[in-house]
Amino acid sequence: MKVKELISLMLVFVLALTMTFTLSGCKTNNDLTIDSYRFGKNGEDDIIIIKFHFKNNTGYETSMDDEYIISLYQNNVALDEYNYGYFADSEDSQTDEDNLDLEYNEDSRYKYIRDGGEYYPEMAFYLEDTNTDVEIIIEPFASLFSKERTEIIKLT
Repeated sequence: MKVKELISLMLVFVLALTMTFTLSGCKTNNDLTIDSYRFGKNGEDDIIIIKFHFKNNTGYETSMDDEYIISLYQNNVALDEYNYGYFADSEDSQTDEDNLDLEYNEDSRYKYIRDGGEYYPEMAFYLEDTNTDVEIIIEPFASLFSKERTEIIKLT
């Protein structure tokens, strides 16, 4: 066998092995939907808190954060994620008592769920304004077959 043929055969083998691993390791039959949303304030800033419904159908233990990339936009501008500790070291520091209407489980998207399990993770974002609809992009993290989808929260 010539060197060129051997290299070609090895490349085909590596490609086939890679595709087999990718197809078996990136199942896309999870369900992620928006369950509800609510609004709050952090000082003068308006916040949206989104509660998702995540159902794990992968065949293995996983979390929403491992399976999806969540992005929010208003007027084609990405919204910044809100975190309780964000202002911890600034003069504008807010305590949790100042933000009682913002209480949510900010770590819930990292919680691992067994195959077949369901959970309700939450995420919060700063709004640019309260008059423009919010576009939510839900993108499977590592999938060859699933495409991102868009949900709209109407604020107008």
